[in-house]
Amino acid sequence: KDDSIEDVYVEPGFISSFFRNVFYDPDKPEFSSLQQNCWAVVIGIFMGFFTAAWNKSVEYLIDVFWVTIPKYLLEKGIFTDLDGFLPLPHYFWICPDGWF
Repeated sequence: KDDSIEDVYVEPGFISSFFRNVFYDPDKPEFSSLQQNCWAVVIGIFMGFFTAAWNKSVEYLIDVFWVTIPKYLLEKGIFTDLDGFLPLPHYFWICPDGWF
């Protein structure tokens, strides 16, 4: 008998049995209905968190580019009030054109 290679079968415990039934069974690589449903839930939860984070980042960037930066440029005198040399409404076409 070759001792370097042993066929050892370990009886799966509760956690590995649960994981095999619910998420993935390497002995049966084709997903069951339960596994498909569980992966759909996991992906849905992940996408929900991703969508919430994306929403927060977009709201933050809109606030920065359309509120904070124009206020700063108006305070520094780069843009002026409506009756000045370079009215602030021009920011809304000059600056985005320069960014893209």
